[in-house]
Amino acid sequence: MALLQSHASVPVNGVLTPPRTGKPTQSLKSCTGSTVTAPTIQRSSRRAQRTLLKAQTQDKPSLDSSGTIQNLSTNYCDDFQCTSSPAVEQTVRSFAADILACRRLNMAWCQPDYKYTDGIRSFEGREKLTRTNQPWYNQKITKPKTTISKMQMLDKGTAQIDWRVVGSLGPIPVDINIVSVFDMNLLTGRITNHRDTVDTSPCSPPAALAVNASRLSWSVQQAAQDSRETLQQKIDEKFPKMDQNSGAAYQDPTDPTKFFQTPQQDKNFDEGVTLATIAAVIWLVFKTYAELEKLP
Repeated sequence: MALLQSHASVPVNGVLTPPRTGKPTQSLKSCTGSTVTAPTIQRSSRRAQRTLLKAQTQDKPSLDSSGTIQNLSTNYCDDFQCTSSPAVEQTVRSFAADILACRRLNMAWCQPDYKYTDGIRSFEGREKLTRTNQPWYNQKITKPKTTISKMQMLDKGTAQIDWRVVGSLGPIPVDINIVSVFDMNLLTGRITNHRDTVDTSPCSPPAALAVNASRLSWSVQQAAQDSRETLQQKIDEKFPKMDQNSGAAYQDPTDPTKFFQTPQQDKNFDEGVTLATIAAVIWLVFKTYAELEKLP
């Protein structure tokens, strides 16, 4: 191997780098006898670093909805009582299938008083799940791809699914880790409480900021819709609408294809109108008689 002068490149961590001072060596002889210039060595080093980074960030093996659920007990009942049911496993696998399909959680798997929180948005009531057909990341992230790394039971009625969303927000690539923990009714398998923990640490700082801003914007929109629905419900309760279709329908005897409807009115209201009319007639008669008495 050729000897290098003092101003030549020296190996640093196994990679040849140019000297800090002096004129850099124009070319070096490799162990195979070929000539390698310093810029070529630098480009090769950068390619090696990119290859290593890609290998470190490549997708982990993903589970599907039929994958193994760690710590799942199938001993549902003993001689005295039942402490679980097959519905619990069915709910966990259905939840996983919805994640992989980028669908919102099916309302059928939730209790009517279902509660959700993710640190930004919180709500109660499974009917709010039907507001949109897609979860927030499927509407905000371009071409999202979801993978599941783990499914496990924390106890007989609590499950945890670790999953990941990759895609892009505009030109910014994003990589989000989410941990979903949900409590279920042991007999029906329906979800009672659902907590999502969103981790943006795999993202670059600009990407993490974009993800959090997107989640906040989405949550504000949904919270505003929650407020409108709550206000409308209170108005409807305080001022119930009159049922305009409560009257009986009758067929027009002159035309069998036509119908007319006689609206049902409040009986007390009708009686009040009748009494007021009679009183007005009596007052008018009395007033007329009084005016006639004044005539000479």
